[in-house]
Amino acid sequence: MGGAAGNATGGEAGSATGGAAGSSGTGGEAGSETGGSAGSETGGSAGSATGGAAGGSGTGGEAGSATGGSAGSSGTGGDAGGATGGSAGGPPAVCGDGAVTGPEFCDDGHETDCGDCNATCTALGSGSVCGDGQVCEDKESCDDGHETDCGDCNATCTALGSAAVCGDGQVCEDKESCDDGHETDCGDCNATCDALGSGSVCGDGQVCEDKEFCDDGKTDPWGTCNEQCTATGIVACGAGAEAVQVFSDDMVGCAGKVLYANRATLCGPTLHVCSAKEWADGNGTTAPQYNYWVNDQLRYYNGDDGNCGASANGGAGWAACDSADSPMRVCAANTDPLGNTCNWTGCGLKTKTPKEYFGGCNNNWRAGTLCCL
Repeated sequence: MGGAAGNATGGEAGSATGGAAGSSGTGGEAGSETGGSAGSETGGSAGSATGGAAGGSGTGGEAGSATGGSAGSSGTGGDAGGATGGSAGGPPAVCGDGAVTGPEFCDDGHETDCGDCNATCTALGSGSVCGDGQVCEDKESCDDGHETDCGDCNATCTALGSAAVCGDGQVCEDKESCDDGHETDCGDCNATCDALGSGSVCGDGQVCEDKEFCDDGKTDPWGTCNEQCTATGIVACGAGAEAVQVFSDDMVGCAGKVLYANRATLCGPTLHVCSAKEWADGNGTTAPQYNYWVNDQLRYYNGDDGNCGASANGGAGWAACDSADSPMRVCAANTDPLGNTCNWTGCGLKTKTPKEYFGGCNNNWRAGTLCCL
């Protein structure tokens, strides 16, 4: 740019901005555009465009970079500066630190194959599935293999689940195979909710609270429990009855020692005194254990055991007993367990056969009562 060159012994020639150039001798300098100098063969330096120096060929020269770094000449000790003055290279990439650097494809902050990035940060991860029983720590705090809020983990795998309670009627599939709302071995589920229960049998005398309200050991509607074991049974007899004999679901015998006029007092509040026909139609083949009044004032035909009849309508050949207060009745035997008597037994209704356990009647004043729904 207009500088001058010095002579062989050290003359100087100024550059356009005042730089000087040495001779090829022992120490001359040549100025660059901005004032840099160039050394001779044995140690001179040459300035870069902005002031850097370049060593000559020899044993120790330096060459400056574009911004002031130095580059070694060919020889034994030169340095080369980077574009900004630092040395080449940077910090290594760390997979799992959450920062995508260097050769990483992705980095989700974890060194696992699940989640958003794989374990080596070279490809996408496999994601996470709540309820698969595999905890992906990138996305899940727990995973018990179920998508429910009960058990060890909640339905979104973000927190602990609520505890399973056997007997609360809610089946927690994580922990229970069944839950019938009871902690008993009977019913639909056992006491630990891990298997079916033993069921329930009405009439076995064992109350299974899962299924039964009561169980009096019988399967009839009478007494303390009904025939389905779902409610209290029907009060069969009144307070004066000394025993109850069940003939059917709508007929009972209330044992006692009452006059015919008081027969209804032995029946329960919802029952009536059975007619002779109701007895004949409804008792089946069950023999009476006690003597019982019916509601009819029965007359008799003939008067021999097993060869007699009873009738409410009478007619030719039918006779009234000694008293209206001592009609024919149903008899167990000549004398029942309570001391009530029948002077003949084994009579039929309106006929001698078939025999329907009717009997009586003279001077036989007391009996129990047949009661019907």
